[in-house]
Amino acid sequence: TLGDFKTIYMTRISGHARRLLGRTERRIAEHGPLAYGWAETREDRLQILDTLIAQKAQQLVEMGVKNMFDGGVTAFYREIALLEGNNPRRLRLGYLGVGDEVLATHSGTICHNRLMITLSSRTDGQLNRYSPGPLLLRHQIEEAATQGLAFYDLGLGTASYKEKWRDVVEPCGGIRPPPTDCYSLRPAFRTAPNAAPRRQPPGSRAR
Repeated sequence: TLGDFKTIYMTRISGHARRLLGRTERRIAEHGPLAYGWAETREDRLQILDTLIAQKAQQLVEMGVKNMFDGGVTAFYREIALLEGNNPRRLRLGYLGVGDEVLATHSGTICHNRLMITLSSRTDGQLNRYSPGPLLLRHQIEEAATQGLAFYDLGLGTASYKEKWRDVVEPCGGIRPPPTDCYSLRPAFRTAPNAAPRRQPPGSRAR
């Protein structure tokens, strides 16, 4: 294991990248209070999931890729998002919002001591120019490191942000072509991120 989040952040992320994240957070905060959280109630889960699907569909259109949520895929994600408790198949929906707008989502599953991110999305609104996704990633890794999981799994494939954060590369058998790897960040922790005090998704009622 790599120790606490501060150690991970200072050793894995360059000074320039840390300053950039801080500047990004300050600029977004000029538009309203930032809300980082995990959707917990049925209403909140469906709200964040619908936002994720809409944002991801728009990204796929921009990429010229077929919408992955066609057919029964949306129904499948709704089903697993509404699973209760610590079911390892449950889709846990994380988000970053400001005001009534969800700027980015990172969602995945928790199995044993690993949080594996499987879906992410970003807004196509004006605040997208600040690249909110890396802010949400940093927050989730910090939260997970503080609360006790052993792995924050960045998923299949390569990307610049994975190279910045990862400390372990795990070969994934049976996926070809092309060959690829799973990237994981390994802080030292055990408790699921959803154990944190619940935060209200943007635009939801206080209850």
